[in-house]
Amino acid sequence: MSNSSKDSFWAELESKLKEGLANLNSSPTDHQPILNQLQALTQLTVEDDFRSSIPNEILQLLLTIIQRPVGVPLVLECARILRNCCGKNWESFPDTWNQLLSECNQLLESFILKEFPVEEIVLARIICKKANLILRTCENPSMDLEAMEATSLVKILAKSSSGDVCHRELFLDDDLLVTTIDLLRSIHSLGQSGSNYFTTINDHFGSVEPHPALNFKCNLVRLLGNLCYKNPSAQDRIRELEAIAPLLECCNLDARNPFIQQWSILAIRNLCEKNIANQEVIGSMTRQGVVQPSLLEDLGMVVEESDSGLSVRPCEANRKP
Repeated sequence: MSNSSKDSFWAELESKLKEGLANLNSSPTDHQPILNQLQALTQLTVEDDFRSSIPNEILQLLLTIIQRPVGVPLVLECARILRNCCGKNWESFPDTWNQLLSECNQLLESFILKEFPVEEIVLARIICKKANLILRTCENPSMDLEAMEATSLVKILAKSSSGDVCHRELFLDDDLLVTTIDLLRSIHSLGQSGSNYFTTINDHFGSVEPHPALNFKCNLVRLLGNLCYKNPSAQDRIRELEAIAPLLECCNLDARNPFIQQWSILAIRNLCEKNIANQEVIGSMTRQGVVQPSLLEDLGMVVEESDSGLSVRPCEANRKP
């Protein structure tokens, strides 16, 4: 496309976006026309030629849309375009995108917490389509921005799904439930396959590198626990898809997923509530011993099991003669 043709294209697009913004002011729910324009622009800005020539006026319009109380699809589409346009190679500008991503996620969270059920449904559909992107970061140390988008959306839904309104809307969302289960099983399996960014770090003071998957497993467990709360069909689905064992193994300390132990215990509680079949599955599992917490080991203590229960004592090497 020639420079003159580009100028005409951008001018026409700017006019359409302004018209779309005006329509949003008069009819906030009618965002489909402007969403169509934004989706087309997202595809164009994947190409170097377009993302390097986008006028500042259009970028300012995108920021204006993000700052409006609009729906999830519009906010995400604007964020994707801005991500693509951070430079000729947007991966060279992670800090800029991180800030935009953080601001957009705060807006999304505020929408959901204000109890807009339709936003939760849209968000769940987006997660089902994009959450698998996190799996490609298993052995990749780079901050994959698309994966960061997916993990951020899971975090928002994990938090909001504890609310009554959101929980009711997602109660029968089998696609979201299956996606969450598949992701948890996949990440758990990959983490056990070798040393990678999904591998559990049992050291409480272990060094953790920045990575899109940080705390992602914890948010999956939290979301799973919320989805099966007082939900017999979800409880049964988790058992049928053989996700109980991976969920139980999440009860171990993991420096990459702070508080995963606590969320796992809550999830197991919700999983077993008034569900005899799930209780029997867990009851039939064989105890293999006591896990020694690394924090106690660092303090020179060990956990011992006896007929009367568990106790903590100094390890042999630290006992006084």
